[in-house]
Amino acid sequence: DVEGELIQSVDLINQIVSEPEIFGRIAAAHACSDIYVAGGTPIICNMILGVPRGTSLNIVMESVKGAAQFMSENGIQIRGGHTIHSQTLQLGFSVIGSRPRSLSMRNIEEGDYLILTKPIGTGLMTNSLDSGETKHPHQSELFSTLIHPNTGGVLLCNHQDVKGVTDITGFGLAFGIEQLCAPQGVHATIWFDSIPVFSDWQRYAIEGYYPSLAYRNKEMLTFENQDDLPSWKELLLYDPQTNGSILSIVSSNSIQSLTKSLAENGTKLHVIGRIEGDTFRIKEMTSHE
Repeated sequence: DVEGELIQSVDLINQIVSEPEIFGRIAAAHACSDIYVAGGTPIICNMILGVPRGTSLNIVMESVKGAAQFMSENGIQIRGGHTIHSQTLQLGFSVIGSRPRSLSMRNIEEGDYLILTKPIGTGLMTNSLDSGETKHPHQSELFSTLIHPNTGGVLLCNHQDVKGVTDITGFGLAFGIEQLCAPQGVHATIWFDSIPVFSDWQRYAIEGYYPSLAYRNKEMLTFENQDDLPSWKELLLYDPQTNGSILSIVSSNSIQSLTKSLAENGTKLHVIGRIEGDTFRIKEMTSHE
């Protein structure tokens, strides 16, 4: 028996890293993220596996093993699944979770803050794994972010001072911000230098490792670039994310308490901007102070 209400989500991703077990963990974390940021706890799931002809059985089984380990560690049962032929190795899940009640977020107000919980740039950094370096110097940093579950979303959804919660998807950070703000007709200023990033990301951005989807995302929604940021910086807002950071809008007076509560959950809080003005803007600064 489940108290409250059931929620469901489905997601499927292509293999984005060469290590199959890590890929499996990433796919599982990515599929569960939508449940967490809806205030729910994943309970059961079905696996969706796309396998190209000629794929090594060992690669497939290691991918499944990684996914199963993630689900087991987070108390989620795999009840079944379905396998199809595909052009590239794909792994995903249909996930069912529960939450105590339907979410009803408070009105967003001028002066509220926008927060993130993880570095932005997974698309850029994943592409940089193909840079030809014998051992990528930031691979373990990237992998630990990609497999980290967004369990902090449950805490945020149930906090009285939180106005909206989502996760950053393949549409990028800018789209996530617009998604939270547009329904209430508000806008935001983002402080670029406050955005959490991966080590040495600038090098890979300048060398052009952004996925093509970052450029397409930018065509859909462009923030006003007030300080004339170079394009290699600006594109970070449009970089597609896998198991991306939680994005939330919170009351300005709750930052200290939320920072402490999230830290106890193993989640960091980064303030990246503020609700203000009549347009979406990005400024090259660390904060309004």
